[in-house]
Amino acid sequence: MSSSRSNNSEELQTSTDDSELDDFTSLQKITPSRACWGQELLDIQTQQLEDIIDKNRSPTEHIAYVNNLVLSRSDFWSIGLGSEVNGMILSSCLKVIEKKVASMFAASSHVVATWSPPLSLNPMLHLPANATSLQWIVLPVWLPGHWNLCILKPQAREIFFLDPLCGTGWRDQSRTIPFRNLAQILAPGPWKTLTVDDLQGAPRQGFSNNCGVFVLMYAMYIVMDGRWDFAESNMKQIRRWWCLVLLKNFPMPSAEELSGSRKRRREGIKLLDKDLCTKRARVAPTASSSEGSDKTEDQELEPGNLEEDVVLKDTIQAAAWCQVQSFKDSVSLPEVLGMEGWEQRAASVQRKSHDGGDEEEAWQPFRFSFQLQTDYELFCV
Repeated sequence: MSSSRSNNSEELQTSTDDSELDDFTSLQKITPSRACWGQELLDIQTQQLEDIIDKNRSPTEHIAYVNNLVLSRSDFWSIGLGSEVNGMILSSCLKVIEKKVASMFAASSHVVATWSPPLSLNPMLHLPANATSLQWIVLPVWLPGHWNLCILKPQAREIFFLDPLCGTGWRDQSRTIPFRNLAQILAPGPWKTLTVDDLQGAPRQGFSNNCGVFVLMYAMYIVMDGRWDFAESNMKQIRRWWCLVLLKNFPMPSAEELSGSRKRRREGIKLLDKDLCTKRARVAPTASSSEGSDKTEDQELEPGNLEEDVVLKDTIQAAAWCQVQSFKDSVSLPEVLGMEGWEQRAASVQRKSHDGGDEEEAWQPFRFSFQLQTDYELFCV
């Protein structure tokens, strides 16, 4: 991040008493209400917005950091300037809502895209281990040229298919199949389907490119039990409010802080791998010697049971991110993505328990390959 940007940000942030901005941009004060997003901006906030969405400044400059996602100025352009909202911004805003709502999980739009053909990856590899007990699972879905939303309530066995342009549900019903299948994994049995028509008073998108903002606001008002009080005419104000929310609550950390965060994450993954390797050694004799055992060794290590394979989940998410980037040269995705479920588990077990063998070979199915150093550096940000 450039020093000029850092200095400007410090000036903007220190010149205003935080208490003045807390009413409608602070994470603690966010509510699904016009009283929150509809307040008039202060002069300092207008200045912040003009800086962030300035088309004359670098589109690649790093602006915010949300849930391990680095948001650049071009990401903010997609929501702050009335363009089609991109997946990075949409996923980040949904993570903001997740931080406000207990028992909710918001999936990355890039990962959700891998659940449908041609990849058809297993959704359970991305969902948390307690997915079946969650109150809300929020899934942003990009269908050709248009954002849609799927929300699952496993405890109530309800599934929402929301299209801002179509009150009766998604126009292509074949696209709902992966999500209906996921519902049956989470809670077998009949599920109630709801659409925009079932949400009394829910606003509809007009002739615009605001579908991503509608999806975001649908999610917030549903999971936070808001009363519908926004419309197409409020989109510009809502877009700018979200910019301020991200900017205030998720400032871009320094290079040193980012480096430390990555190091802690790598160490955490290594510790988890060590724990799983120890666990495998512990449960293997039990599974083979106890005739009445309910779980086999493989089942014990499957995602969604007692532990999760963080590396495999991160690999899938990173690959989904790569698919929407504009790299200057080719990027080879990891071999593990093309494997069947049992092959993925076997590769994960081999990686965790190579027992002094060739560690490089054990990690090979999880490797990304870049032709250019600049592409690799973009990937590592």
